[in-house]
Amino acid sequence: METELQIGIRARVMLTRNIDTEDGLINGAFGSVRIKLFQDNLYGKKFIRKQIPLTLDWAATIHKVQGMTVQQIVVSLQKIFQPGMAYVALCRATTLSGLVILDFNPNAIYSSEDVTEALQQMPIFHSPQLVPAPSNLFIIVHHNTEGLLPHSSVVKAMKQFQRANVICFTETWFSKHHTLDATLYPEYTRYNLIRSEAYNKENILLSEKIDTNRGGMAIFVNHSLHQQNFLFETQNLEVVGVIANNAVLLTVCIQTTFIPIKTFY
Repeated sequence: METELQIGIRARVMLTRNIDTEDGLINGAFGSVRIKLFQDNLYGKKFIRKQIPLTLDWAATIHKVQGMTVQQIVVSLQKIFQPGMAYVALCRATTLSGLVILDFNPNAIYSSEDVTEALQQMPIFHSPQLVPAPSNLFIIVHHNTEGLLPHSSVVKAMKQFQRANVICFTETWFSKHHTLDATLYPEYTRYNLIRSEAYNKENILLSEKIDTNRGGMAIFVNHSLHQQNFLFETQNLEVVGVIANNAVLLTVCIQTTFIPIKTFY
């Protein structure tokens, strides 16, 4: 880390250390300034160090921005040294108008020879003849929100949720004291389970995570579907079950790994 850090108001910064992985405060995360002192035990010897795990980040390497989506970005192709790097950088922008390219070099845009060889070996896909969709089909969307209430405005604006007949959420972070704004999905019925009610509190390996009020499941079913809530008998597993138009819907999250399993029916 830097021995001296100078940060101005509204400076663009990046975390250089994992602070809270469950809250998204991880190495490489961008945002505004957040200072927190911490203590580490280094290699079995007790040293105390007080540092600010931030760095100015008006620019970032292509490797750092993998998976990022932005509305505006300036990309320099001057130091491309691997196949696919230009593709990763250029496809971060959501629109062509939001993309500015510096040091353009067409030779910097290339793929691996292994990719070309693999594509040539792929069999030709023949699309089957299209048939009319059955009338009993409906759209299901699943999302890991890591906090439905704090992200409710963002979730409500997402078009894929607006078209769905069933919306399933994991990591809702609901507790008994939380109420959901009725304007979020007024045309849906909510079925949910909070984490503290899904696990055995006597299990010392799970008690700490249960008390954080993280986790929790929720299924929203549109009123147009015939629906019925049912109990899925299990222990130490977050499960919410609903029968909608004779289809069984389960939203499941395994506590031991904290990896949500996609909704199935």
